[in-house]
Amino acid sequence: LATDHNTRAHAAGREAFVGLAPCPMAPEYLAEPESRFTTLLEERTVRLCLIPLFSALVTLKMSMMNGTKHIFVSAALNSEVYENPQQRLARYYIWHMTFFSVFSFKLRKLPASLSWVAFLNLAAFLLVLWSGFDCHDGGYKRTWRQYTHWFASASICIIFAVETCTVWWRERFVAVAYLALVGIFLLAFLLAAFRMTPDTGVPWVGRHMELPLQWAILGAHLAVVWHRWPILALGQPKPGGAQFQPRARRTQAVPRSRRRRRMQLPNDEMSACVVAR
Repeated sequence: LATDHNTRAHAAGREAFVGLAPCPMAPEYLAEPESRFTTLLEERTVRLCLIPLFSALVTLKMSMMNGTKHIFVSAALNSEVYENPQQRLARYYIWHMTFFSVFSFKLRKLPASLSWVAFLNLAAFLLVLWSGFDCHDGGYKRTWRQYTHWFASASICIIFAVETCTVWWRERFVAVAYLALVGIFLLAFLLAAFRMTPDTGVPWVGRHMELPLQWAILGAHLAVVWHRWPILALGQPKPGGAQFQPRARRTQAVPRSRRRRRMQLPNDEMSACVVAR
């Protein structure tokens, strides 16, 4: 059996090398045991978990070393105090790479009818990043730039809440939990911004007791996309879940000369193709 499997695998690889469509093999030959290491290297894990996580940790630590007062997500995007151009360039490179990574994943995985969701995500990401730039002139607080940044931040929370509940996981408990989380965060943020909440005395938190909720809102959305994408891609959603197929890739027609060459395979390889089909 091992020899037979190696022979068929070699035939499939040879066809792929010369430009032919690989011979489909039986499901038992395609089945491979999954491991945690395999999941760690998947595209969804790298783009939705590892890159955003390490980008947030590195840039937030940079801001804390610069002397930021609160550990908002905005503090990771832009330093509240002045930083040299080298740090600023590195910070913006990291976050642009992160945003375009998430955008690229959603654009290629969502169906064509929902591609606008990926572009809406990217527009909100860039708006919240660029509008939060406040370390060059000292005239940022209580200006139109800060209010634009607040609006963009609230937009991302609302977009993630609606997208999570309508595209990735159409369950009532998910919608209730996520919308409640966003509502509580926005209300608590406004109360703290206008000094209507007590100071906790906790470093990097102060009056903003809603800080963990902001990180939870963003992290929960990426976690839901990571968890639900394999289910939706297979077309096997749970009851009440969304079902869609990713955008189809363009296929090229096989020239006739290659078709003739494909028909000259040995009998055992041709029989394997017929059985698998």
